[in-house]
Amino acid sequence: MIIIKNINTPNNTNDQTPPSRLQLLITAAQSGDRQALLQLCEDFSPLLKSEAHREMFYRSLGKDAEGIAVLALIELILKYDGADFAN
Repeated sequence: MIIIKNINTPNNTNDQTPPSRLQLLITAAQSGDRQALLQLCEDFSPLLKSEAHREMFYRSLGKDAEGIAVLALIELILKYDGADFAN
């Protein structure tokens, strides 16, 4: 289990909901927490494997498809601006 430290959570006044686990992990990963980034990769692993083995991707990328999918996920996590957490 990963314990996320030093993450600023929003004030829960005015009916704001606390941040989800996904939000906390993304925020931590963007702040340089490698464990949070590894946890996100592990959480999304089934989806990444499934998508990487789709015929159109696997035919063009071969054995590298899963690695490329993980790299794409990491890039998205690090670039994500948090504007779409609600969706």
